[in-house]
Amino acid sequence: TIGATIGGVATTSTQALTVTASTISTATSTVGLSASTVASGSVVTLTLQAKDAAGNNLTTGGATVVFTATGGTSTGTISATTDNANGTYTATFTGVLAGTATTIGATIGGVATTSTQALTVTPGAASVNQSLVAVSDTTVAVSSTLTFTLQARDAAGNNLTSGGLTVAFSLSGGTSTGTISATTDNANGTYTATFTATTSGTPTTVNATIGSVPVTTALPTIRVQ
Repeated sequence: TIGATIGGVATTSTQALTVTASTISTATSTVGLSASTVASGSVVTLTLQAKDAAGNNLTTGGATVVFTATGGTSTGTISATTDNANGTYTATFTGVLAGTATTIGATIGGVATTSTQALTVTPGAASVNQSLVAVSDTTVAVSSTLTFTLQARDAAGNNLTSGGLTVAFSLSGGTSTGTISATTDNANGTYTATFTATTSGTPTTVNATIGSVPVTTALPTIRVQ
């Protein structure tokens, strides 16, 4: 309400005046994330809140907004932007490669916003199609030992860095035999067991399962000699 005083006495006459948001500003509009970390294969929502130069939230759409990811070793894909017609613009980021934080920004009409956010991609769930089985050597003498190792990886090939999986090793084919110890969870994404050779023979394949599901990547062979 706009009024006036005359000699300190208020006028009876007044007028209503409404301040509305002005044009969108790249300096004050803000970029937000639904989470600061995202597992590979999972999704986080990116949001731009359009603001004018004074920091007022815009309440209508119509701007051309594109989200960007720069720097760091975390990678992912960004969807097309949705104009919510209320001053906000959203897109989804799907994590791919785990690594150091990438910087999420946006452009408005091709001009970069000042506001940015850091987003880190972490490994996703273990995948039997990507996890790798390795052996410390391909030959072993009777009564000697080898180490079997499983490196757990997610569907994008990222090495997992924590434990918690149920991993078991086994042999198939060939006539080389031996005993396999219980599996050790090293709590860093790797799992190991010790093979003690008992009978020499032809090469045998070293298999592994994760949660009883067989690993499908190329498997190593060993031979007891």
